[in-house]
Amino acid sequence: MGTNSRLCPVHDEFRVIVIVDAEQAYHQLAPPLLNRFEKQLLMKQDLLDGTLQHIVDKLFKWVSLFAGNVSSGTGNQYYRPAELFVGFNDDMLGSLVLKLNPLVSNFLKKESQNGDLKTEEETLAMFNNTLFHEAIQRLIWIATPEAIVRARNTLETNYEEMYFHEQVHSSLPELLFFLLSKDESLSSGISSLRSSSSNGLPICSLCDSGKQVSHRFVFNNDLMQTCDSCYKNALESNKGEELPDHIELSEENNTMETQEDDQDDDNSKNPSITENNDLITVMTYSPLASTEIENIVKETKVEIPIHCESLKLHEFTSARELTARIQNFYESTFDDSATFSCAMLIVQCDPAAASLKRISHAKYIMEKARINYTQSEEMSDNSSRTKKIGILLVHLNRESVALFSVDFESNWSFYTIDDIRPAEMSGVPVATSLLYGSEIVLLQKIALKSTLIRNFRSCLARLIYPFDRSSSDIQLQIEMILRLFNDPSFMEPLERKLFQLIGNAVDTDSSLLHSSSWQEALAHRPNEIAQAGSFREALFRRLSDTVNNIFTQLLCYLDRNSNLSLYGRPHGDNSLVEKNISSLW
Repeated sequence: MGTNSRLCPVHDEFRVIVIVDAEQAYHQLAPPLLNRFEKQLLMKQDLLDGTLQHIVDKLFKWVSLFAGNVSSGTGNQYYRPAELFVGFNDDMLGSLVLKLNPLVSNFLKKESQNGDLKTEEETLAMFNNTLFHEAIQRLIWIATPEAIVRARNTLETNYEEMYFHEQVHSSLPELLFFLLSKDESLSSGISSLRSSSSNGLPICSLCDSGKQVSHRFVFNNDLMQTCDSCYKNALESNKGEELPDHIELSEENNTMETQEDDQDDDNSKNPSITENNDLITVMTYSPLASTEIENIVKETKVEIPIHCESLKLHEFTSARELTARIQNFYESTFDDSATFSCAMLIVQCDPAAASLKRISHAKYIMEKARINYTQSEEMSDNSSRTKKIGILLVHLNRESVALFSVDFESNWSFYTIDDIRPAEMSGVPVATSLLYGSEIVLLQKIALKSTLIRNFRSCLARLIYPFDRSSSDIQLQIEMILRLFNDPSFMEPLERKLFQLIGNAVDTDSSLLHSSSWQEALAHRPNEIAQAGSFREALFRRLSDTVNNIFTQLLCYLDRNSNLSLYGRPHGDNSLVEKNISSLW
């Protein structure tokens, strides 16, 4: 024991089996120890039978098609699966099929009790089709938004509808409340937060009618989703000719249909298989929030009282301290528990600050505490206690996709979000409102004045004057421009000129020559997305940068020879000055 050793008799039939993680065996265990044992590598795929292995092979083909059938400005481009699905590894699909196998089997057994008896072949075909379909849904849950946008015109099935409208990936609070709304024990007290129902079509973002979209088409090299009235306006602009790639959307188009090679349409049924969400792993490329997570959740407007606690894994110095903190959450009864329907513990993890081994150990501690909590509930038969959920929030880096891998464990659910904060807290529009439409159309929808007020200082900083200016001169110039933004005689011609120049710039943008939209072209620029922090922020920043570049050029032209200062100076009769400045437009 320890540093001491003692000889002892050993039975001739004695055998010992040592189970270690493959990563630990390859990089941490001493070679003399390994040499004493016969080594066997056991993976999840080794536990699959012929039927499940066939499904795994189909999923690998689907992932390869998803990764390799993406067109970019330079032709077809292949992306690694880990760049499309967060935490992808060679053993992930096997673990996913093993997890779904009992869920799908139990679901089909319940369905068969209420339906007609089927033959063994029909039952097997339905099982294969349902499991394959559910596996794709789980993979879409952990996909990145830019990967979905890149494949919008290359795959037959429209996974963009599922990702952005049926599922929730926009922010952490919206994801959590979406999952709670699916919980039968809490569904009576929760109303959906999304602007459209989970089975409905999105709202048209090109008009203020509030109608659902009913048409998808290509207009001026941009993929559009509009209501009937906006579609008719586009037809008139196109001289009544049919618009390219026009599709009429309906409620049925929102349901993804997955079929076997030789299956009938009846076998592509879209079932609803739910799983336990008491332990959740949420992955995001959004950095660690400067504000506490519980404040973000509390500030989100919802109709269900939630108690939220958060902690950062790298701040704990020992496993004992972390265990005590997690156990305290599950053992606490909360003095005001009568006002809470749900309690959440969010453990924030950064693989760059905390090792993968520490993250795995934190998952084990949370799972063990959850099991003890469930057993104590069953023994006390106390069903009125607050529902408690453990959440592992993993902050990843787009440039280091191999640092974290996903293993679909039976007790955990896995999801990917674009950002931690909701759009209203970030001060940018929701991602769904930026996915369709040209830059000019979307800029006309967003508040141009507020965008200019937010960014005009950076535009001024890019100007170089041939003379020295004092800080008071710069302050007076900023005050003058703020006044001009409230002057209709200045803003109206400015908007017209801005949109005219933006249209010219978009027409000559080389990145759009081989892409159907600027959104798709942006999805092929990972560095730009990484700098923005989220895909939603990258979309809005692209629009803002377009305005900033053109507005900087206008400022350079308008303020030549101090013309802008002359125009913005308070004066009495300014008709002559307005006439002179109007000639500059």
